[in-house]
Amino acid sequence: MSSLNTRKLNASANIRKSDVLLANFIGGLAWGLGSVIGATIVVALLVWILNILGLFDIVRDYFPKNPYGNIQLYRAN
Repeated sequence: MSSLNTRKLNASANIRKSDVLLANFIGGLAWGLGSVIGATIVVALLVWILNILGLFDIVRDYFPKNPYGNIQLYRAN
């Protein structure tokens, strides 16, 4: 049993630090991307459900329909 533990210990000691850092960096990027995608899905579902229930109209009243106000845009003839 002790030779198996020795082999495992030797195998883990042979891992380069750069390999560990690269694996942790890639894992962190994947975790962050997954978090952003998951949060986007949750917020989209929440807004969709509020829209179905008619509660989103309350939020919509706080925002103007035309964010530019009465500004006339220049149009070339």
